[in-house]
Amino acid sequence: MIKAAPAAEPAASAVAESKPQLLTAARGGKGDDLELIWGVGPKLGRMLNEMGVWHFDQVAAWTPAELAWVDARLTGFKGRAVRDDWISQAKKLATGWRPESKLGDKPAN
Repeated sequence: MIKAAPAAEPAASAVAESKPQLLTAARGGKGDDLELIWGVGPKLGRMLNEMGVWHFDQVAAWTPAELAWVDARLTGFKGRAVRDDWISQAKKLATGWRPESKLGDKPAN
């Protein structure tokens, strides 16, 4: 009798999750235009705001563990923050730099 191999255990996340600093509202009553980050559209922008992410400097400060926490909660968009390198983009945007188009700059991979 041949036994089937046991089902593989789900792979553990390469990085442990850690909740980033979140806000209950945008500082000064106005958040940054997160859609300037390549890969963030209106729906993702709303999801980030609902999570408590309103500003470029918040994204720019994420550690790999905090990025993993956010990514795990981006239902339907998992992996996008890493693939589109949101942290690097946010660091640039937090300095006041702006892309030439409303869509942001596509990150070079």
